[in-house]
Parts: sequence; C-alpha cells; structure tokens
Amino acid sequence: MNNMLKKTTITICLAFAIISASYAATIVSGADTSNGFSEADGTDLGVGNLVRVGVFTLTDAQIQSAFAASDFAALNQGFIQLGTARMGDGFGFSGHYTKLGDVDTTSTAGLQLALWVFKSGDNSSDAASIASRQQQGIFYLDKGVNSAWAVPPQSPIPGSTVIDISNLTDASSAALRAGAHVVVGSFPKGTSDATGSPNFALAQVPEPSSIALLGMASIGFLVRRRSK
Repeated sequence: MNNMLKKTTITICLAFAIISASYAATIVSGADTSNGFSEADGTDLGVGNLVRVGVFTLTDAQIQSAFAASDFAALNQGFIQLGTARMGDGFGFSGHYTKLGDVDTTSTAGLQLALWVFKSGDNSSDAASIASRQQQGIFYLDKGVNSAWAVPPQSPIPGSTVIDISNLTDASSAALRAGAHVVVGSFPKGTSDATGSPNFALAQVPEPSSIALLGMASIGFLVRRRSK
C-alpha cells in the first residue's frame, strides 16, 4: 500500500512538473471597463490599431526624450515585448479591446508592465503598424500601487494577471489616481463613444524632418555667431 502511495505521489509530482514547465504565464490586458483610447485629436482610436504589452528598461524621462527626438530605435531597444493586441479585440469597438496572452516570463517576472499603443497608417501586420506609426501612447500604473501591473511569474506555478487602462483612474474614471503614469500621450482627451468615459490620448509622432531642420538651423546660427 505504501509503495502504491509513493508511486502515485511521484506520478502526480512528475505530471505537475511537466504541466508547470509547459504552460506560460497569462496576461490579460484591455480597455474594457470604462476608459478607452483616443487619437491625438480626441476621436476614438480606430479598430485594428496595435497595442504592445511589455516592459520598458528605460526611465520615463528617457522614454520621453527618445520620443521627442523621434528616436524609435532607442524606444524599441528599451522595450521587452510580452504580447500584442489590436484595438477592437473582444468587442469590435473603437477605443476599446481585451486580449489574453500566454507568455514566457522567465526573465521578466516581477517587472513593471506597460501598454505601448499605436495609431498607424497600415495595420496589416505588427511590423507594418510599427513602420507606419503616426501617433503613440505609453501608459502604466506603478506596480507598487497595484501589483497586477507586475509581470506574473512563470514558475514554479504559472501566474496570471489582469490589467486595464481604467486602473490608472479613480472611481469616477475621470481623474488619474496616484501612481498613474502617462509617459507619452495625455489624459483626459476625448470621450469614449461606447462608455461615455474620458479617454487616454496618443501623441503625434514628431516629424524627423522637422527635427533635422531645427538642428540645421541651430548649426547655421552658431556658424553665423562665430563668423561675427
């Protein structure tokens, strides 16, 4: 009887270990409670636009500096993507979505989650959305305020978490709560057609040509000053 019990226990433990090793952690992200997303002009963000879920290794100031300089390479290199979604997932409504993703969090468990939202000219694929980006927004709630915004562990037992953009607002959905970070974008801007709640808006991507022209103008000004 004892031998049978030992064999059963070993079998169960092995099965549990295999299951634990083969299943990833689960992250559900969305804008499905009240607040949604807007374009920079306040209109609901259209169905099909990309949302990237993951972890930034950059500070808020570094993110804002790279965005202002239109240095997408720096932003992208400082981001660990854990999943993607599309505006309209789960509902079909502009400005809102919900998406479940099973992800490998071996190297990111416990880190701060963030939502990186795009308005793009071509949403035929993730790569196309990123390449044709016109507006961007980066948002998160401090994981110290709400532990749901920490990447769930994958082992010893795969964890799960649910985050929503409305977590960044108070009970009225109309004001930011402590710990909310609107790193790129603004709040409030526009109102959700579906819920009537204020939206989180994206920011227009700075034109590289404009930045280059400003740089050239500055160089020309310095040359003129030196010549005098």
